[in-house]
Amino acid sequence: MLKIIAATDFSPASKHALEFIINATSNLQREIVILNVVHLDGPPPASMISSIIESLKTKAYFDYQSLSEEIMEKYGEHLPMRFHAEVGGPAHKVIEKVARDENADLIVLGMKGMSDMQKVFLGSVAASTAMHSKFPIMIVPSGCQIYPIEHIVDATDLYQDESEFNKVMKYARLFNAKVSMLHIYNHDEETEKARMKVLNEGIEKKYGNLNVQYVSYKNEHVTDGIERYTAEHPTDLLVIFTHKRLFYERLFNPSIAKELAFESKVTLLVLKSE
Repeated sequence: MLKIIAATDFSPASKHALEFIINATSNLQREIVILNVVHLDGPPPASMISSIIESLKTKAYFDYQSLSEEIMEKYGEHLPMRFHAEVGGPAHKVIEKVARDENADLIVLGMKGMSDMQKVFLGSVAASTAMHSKFPIMIVPSGCQIYPIEHIVDATDLYQDESEFNKVMKYARLFNAKVSMLHIYNHDEETEKARMKVLNEGIEKKYGNLNVQYVSYKNEHVTDGIERYTAEHPTDLLVIFTHKRLFYERLFNPSIAKELAFESKVTLLVLKSE
């Protein structure tokens, strides 16, 4: 059973993320917990806190009822989905707490779009959750198409250990998807071809029947290379490991935010290493 926390503020972006994961896991046994974080924008009078919180929770429940009816009508009445409203803040800490209490396997969040990656990794709820959570985080841009996950691209610096490789392959098996281990390089092309040949022969020898291969793309900039590769090779899921600090900072540093115009609108799966 795959337990999924789908965080929502009942916006179109979070609804799109919910529909994405419903579709992606349609062949799996799953339970989806729709989580809304209830928080106050400012400190109200102490005597009113309780009534205001109850009012916000009631509104969230009615919003969920409306969302649920729409989703059930589209995907079927027997969809294993339930609602949970949690009071507190900041939102990413509340999401983490609920995921821990629920023993979740995956947290799913939506966002308005990936044309400005600063919105993803510079202060948004999705950013904070991805950076701090111990759980796998799926970030679904509102512009991505809702298709089955058939092609996973793992942005690698070629120093992934076996535990990280196994984590990627876990999702490949889960979604019955092929995997491209993508390396962006800027050195001699013949050297890179020789390296890819050795790596792919090693995978073939060790894993044989897995639908996985190393691929490379020449570009001076990691982020631009990933963007171009995913634009040229339709990608359903882009995997990154946040612990690769130098690689990660190159990928999501605010100084190169303009280079991160992921107009390919790829869904991200953010994983932590042990």
